[in-house]
Amino acid sequence: LLIYFGYECYIRIQYSKTAGVLLAAGAFLLFYELEKEKATWYGILLGIFLGVTGSLYRFEEAAICCLLIAGIGLYFLLDARRWGRQKKKKLFLMFGSFGMMGALMLGCEILDQQIYASSPEWAFFAKYNDCRSDLTDYSLPDYETDRALYDELGITETAYGLLKEGLNFYDTDVFSLDHMETLDAARPKNNLSKALVMNFLKEYPIGYAGIPVFLGFLTFVFLWICWGEHRWKVCLTAGYEILVMGLIDFYLYYQGRYLKNRVEVALWFSISLVVIWFCHARKLQITRKAVLLAVACILIANQSTWKNRWSVLTVQKEIDKEYLRGIYQDAKDLDPDGLILAKIPTITYTMYDVLDSVPQGTFENIIWLGGWEMQNPIWVEKLAEYGITNPYRDLINNEHVYLVDDNIKLTLKYIREYYAEDVEAEQLQDNGRWQVYQLKADSLK
Repeated sequence: LLIYFGYECYIRIQYSKTAGVLLAAGAFLLFYELEKEKATWYGILLGIFLGVTGSLYRFEEAAICCLLIAGIGLYFLLDARRWGRQKKKKLFLMFGSFGMMGALMLGCEILDQQIYASSPEWAFFAKYNDCRSDLTDYSLPDYETDRALYDELGITETAYGLLKEGLNFYDTDVFSLDHMETLDAARPKNNLSKALVMNFLKEYPIGYAGIPVFLGFLTFVFLWICWGEHRWKVCLTAGYEILVMGLIDFYLYYQGRYLKNRVEVALWFSISLVVIWFCHARKLQITRKAVLLAVACILIANQSTWKNRWSVLTVQKEIDKEYLRGIYQDAKDLDPDGLILAKIPTITYTMYDVLDSVPQGTFENIIWLGGWEMQNPIWVEKLAEYGITNPYRDLINNEHVYLVDDNIKLTLKYIREYYAEDVEAEQLQDNGRWQVYQLKADSLK
């Protein structure tokens, strides 16, 4: 299990996966303490700590995993008689420890929201980021269908293209918070209906085949069928898991963002742990070598989805990182005190791995023209140092501001429509991967 899920989580490290793994580790550590004749206080505290830490990475993912892992708690309630005289003590410990973990998770989430709300700048960023996520991750009003709305907001087809792409629309006038909230309110949303349910059933469970770790889950189900417990209490727990997973996926489908690998991995990891809980290790008629062989076969079978990611573990990746660091440094050397405005996905953090030590100040003078960090106060403050409030407008004729772009024609078309009809791009550097420009114009609108 660790080899299989560990491979997927390591090659594509992501907040949702990390949150789910930490939550599962904490919850099952608590279950392990419940199973012991005498629980230890440090084991309980460590379990609570891991679970709460997971929620700090991504609260929603941790909460969903809680619902799935609760199947073990349901089984404990159904089978509480086996604890005999310790029944009340064990139930008190279970509800107390999990209740404390849940309260701390919820408390941290509420505190986090209050901290954002306490600062006008960060409250603004939180609202903007929510709208950005809704419009780029879920749905966006169609340009042709809602042409009147876009005309009213002053959003041209070119600007719509930037927004629909989901990247590089850091224009504080065209895509102001008011405009984003208006578009968010107008975006198409699913309605609960028979048609929605039928469409959901067309996507599920077939869609699970596209999730790499799903094959691993099926392997664990096979082991449970052959060598696991099948008492009615266990079967009821299995029914609970199926029902909850179905409801979770239906909710995600209803929201409009579903079958995302980074979300599904933690869910299937949690369910797999529940399945393994009911497997009898001593009864398994299979050798350790056979298990490792099975895991290897599954990994090979999943290479169709992993083949574009496996290279992160190779020597070639190290060569690529050195190359990216070199050309990034070349761009910075044009003006060590200047500001770089970069299009996504030109300059990226991938020039450093998760275990690399990034030199201080490496990304101090670079702002991306898109992504979830748009409008955050740290970026706003850095832009202000160079007299910028609107990156697309204020980079024009700005002596110490440089644009790293991989589609300069689109950028010039956009700026000509809104800010300077005669704007031109002076290319200062071309490394074969991206180009560095300064934008010049005789007059602004």
